[in-house]
Amino acid sequence: MTPPVAKPRVRRPRSAVVLTISLLLLALVGAGCSGGGDDGGGDDGRGGGGDRIGREVRLDARAAKVAGVLGKPRREKVAREVGAVMDSWFEAAYVGGDYPRGSFKDSWPGFTRDARRQAASDKRLTSNAGIGPKAESVVPRRKKVRVDVLAWKGQQRAATARFTLVFDATLKRTARHKVTGRAMLVLDRKGRWRVVGYDVSRSHRVLGGDDR
Repeated sequence: MTPPVAKPRVRRPRSAVVLTISLLLLALVGAGCSGGGDDGGGDDGRGGGGDRIGREVRLDARAAKVAGVLGKPRREKVAREVGAVMDSWFEAAYVGGDYPRGSFKDSWPGFTRDARRQAASDKRLTSNAGIGPKAESVVPRRKKVRVDVLAWKGQQRAATARFTLVFDATLKRTARHKVTGRAMLVLDRKGRWRVVGYDVSRSHRVLGGDDR
């Protein structure tokens, strides 16, 4: 009998600014873009970009689509910077720290104040707050980010990070958790990328002996 799969929950970005950025990126990307062709749509199991099993899984972050004109070196720099923001979220909210774990109040580094407040209200989705106190261990399996960039006059203006995070969490039984979605980012006054909104789905399935 196949173990049940949890129904994913989704949080849509609420801010009008976030929606404008996201829709503009999607419209421009769909109309015609330059850049890499990886769609970052799911967990393909190929382990590209340094995917390793265990607690030291490295982030696979790459530039994908670009709306506008942005040179390859700058495009790759954006991917690294945005990837670092996403990885800090993954580590703080999901796969970092010791378990059992009860506190998740610092789970959203790199988020703006408003986005952090919203993420805290969705903490069972945007962090491991729902399972942390009872989890015996959490082991990362895959961290993947594909970065779509909105450029204007040769400068990056906004980005959408499409991500997949996979990890195993052991409570009474071990389950494989998958967190996917998008994060919308803009540059702050100091030139740092900050998450202003997100769209996240989460699911899990109990593992059998052949899955490990």
